[in-house]
Amino acid sequence: MAGENPKVIWVNHSTIVSDTEVEAVMAACLLQVQRDFEPAWHVGCRMAFVTDPVVGHPWIVDVLDDSDVQGALAYHEIVNGVPYMKIFARTCAQNGVNWSIAASHELLEALGDPFVDRTVQTGVFQFNAMETGDPVERSSYLINGVEVTDFITPKWFNDAIRQTGPHPYDFLGHLTAALELEAGGYAAYWTPWTLWTTVSADGSKSRFHLRRPTRVERAD
Repeated sequence: MAGENPKVIWVNHSTIVSDTEVEAVMAACLLQVQRDFEPAWHVGCRMAFVTDPVVGHPWIVDVLDDSDVQGALAYHEIVNGVPYMKIFARTCAQNGVNWSIAASHELLEALGDPFVDRTVQTGVFQFNAMETGDPVERSSYLINGVEVTDFITPKWFNDAIRQTGPHPYDFLGHLTAALELEAGGYAAYWTPWTLWTTVSADGSKSRFHLRRPTRVERAD
């Protein structure tokens, strides 16, 4: 990415997690970006935890209690022209998901596709959405005791892309081929005939007309 890495501020509006916990998750996510994600994707960020009103227009990770979208544990959208990531801590807990995974997932996907408008050509007439977490969203690992998400690498979209490192398709090395989906994972792609289609690892598909802000679909 050309230019300076974006600044991401974290704010805590949840009643069930403390500021200290949010800061610990932020620190783990920053290390994940710098150590694991940036070498693969060549994009990084800066981070800060704030309690005062936002000055300027940085990206925002907002930790909240309850989801405002049915079925969503977290998502990112565009507010005032910048990525805005909402993480629903109580909704995550009610569904047996650590909210830190959801935060990591949305942060990495926002870095890969800030405005939810990027695709990669994966066939003659097929374009996959640039979603770095969805194909392996059921897998996670620990950084300083904080659970963070697995993620795919650029090679996942195209076997011809050269990828350094021991695990070319995803960080944890669970996948063995381009466009492969781990159990519980999914991907969205567009063709002129079907428009947008979501395909799950079990082969099930659903179609929609417009691509929506990314969701962490871990409640099923």
